[in-house]
Amino acid sequence: MIDRLLQQRAGWRADSQDEPALAEVAWVAPEFAAAALGGRVLFFDPGAADGGDGSEAAPFNAFGTFLVEAGDTLLLRGGTVVGGFAITTVGSAARPVVVGSYGVGRAMVEGSVAITGAAFVTLENLDIAGGLGFGVLLSGGTVNSTVRNCDIGYGLGGVLVQGDGAVSNRIIGNEIHDNDYVGVWLDDAIAVLGQEIEVSGNTIFRNGQQGILLHGSRVLVDGNTVVNNGLSRLPGISAIHAYADSAADPAGKDNTISNNIVAYQRDGSSIDGNGITLDHWSGNTVVSGNHIFGNDGCGIDILSSFGNTITGNVVHDNMVDSGGTHVVSHAEIFVGEAGIAPGLTTGNTISGNTLFASSGFGAAIQVAAQVTGEA
Repeated sequence: MIDRLLQQRAGWRADSQDEPALAEVAWVAPEFAAAALGGRVLFFDPGAADGGDGSEAAPFNAFGTFLVEAGDTLLLRGGTVVGGFAITTVGSAARPVVVGSYGVGRAMVEGSVAITGAAFVTLENLDIAGGLGFGVLLSGGTVNSTVRNCDIGYGLGGVLVQGDGAVSNRIIGNEIHDNDYVGVWLDDAIAVLGQEIEVSGNTIFRNGQQGILLHGSRVLVDGNTVVNNGLSRLPGISAIHAYADSAADPAGKDNTISNNIVAYQRDGSSIDGNGITLDHWSGNTVVSGNHIFGNDGCGIDILSSFGNTITGNVVHDNMVDSGGTHVVSHAEIFVGEAGIAPGLTTGNTISGNTLFASSGFGAAIQVAAQVTGEA
């Protein structure tokens, strides 16, 4: 899907050479990481003179000329602009890797920051413009890593967490906005009990399609503000969208979506634009304590999803239907079946919510005729 989305961007082709390759900032093989001295503070300024030693007085000025080892802190000079880079260092709880800014203001990264096959890396206090890619990628088995207090925008997507085993990663306290596709995408991101992925305290707004795309399991989505997304007018979108690709897909299950503000999701060309959607083959998710309002579609949409608990939410003034295209579900909470996965909407519990339906044709709760087995 990423390749296809890239090809849709204006002026870019699959064989284009316009987007430079990522510079590799750091690589320390796992067998050497534990023995590395580490603990250094390294300074980077793209405007510094050549031959720097990484001190504040003589910063490095080019990626690929030094290694970041376990325990190091890499600081990019505030107010400067650098290209995208990759981090592959394997740190530890005692010797983490930190990448941030120093001096006045934040450093700007134009391109992607790829944290790949790494561990215990924290990316903080940077402005990141993703351009033709995602602003930040956590992939290749990256674990125990954190993206916090960054401004991430103007790319294909904001943050991509990808791959089975992406455990104990955290996306917290960022502003993620003005991306073509999605704010945060958990793609095949399968965590385990006790090592959940956390997406919390972020402000996610003005992204072209979805705010948070949750194709992952054991993910905590908590305390985010997800508003005014879906501006591309493409169909099939929701502010927070959990799903699996098939019955055999482990994604879309055992998630918690709690205490978020979810509002003004737009979809002026189809029947979606919901606040929170639990979609085909997803299940066993807790949706609680959310405030959901002003969305084009339903507040909460359950489609071929099983065993979910919907409780303690405040849901009102949805079904805005800005494009006049919502002809199937007309409710603050809708329970139905997706045509590609019939018969799965079973065992859901909806209780203790506060609902107010204000649209001319909306109901507080609508259960489609084909649904059976509801708790």
